[in-house]
Amino acid sequence: MPEDDPWRFYLSAISLDDSRQILTHEKTFIHRATGRVDTGRRERLYLYSDDAIAQLLAATGFREVVTYEGWSQTRYEGGEVMVVTAQK
Repeated sequence: MPEDDPWRFYLSAISLDDSRQILTHEKTFIHRATGRVDTGRRERLYLYSDDAIAQLLAATGFREVVTYEGWSQTRYEGGEVMVVTAQK
């Protein structure tokens, strides 16, 4: 970590559940001055396909759901960044 950061090291453990739909990111920080270990940080990210997102939005009353490749006007085809628009 940068010298002005109170944490010397930042360790990541990333895993997918068996369904490959939930990504868990567990974070461990080591304090620069004291060596204290902070392991209390964790994120769970739910991963959705474009079809699953469209179905969820439609089920809650949204219409005209469109998925794009990032911030382009190209329809989503499985790239790294998906942007979704919908109308309520």
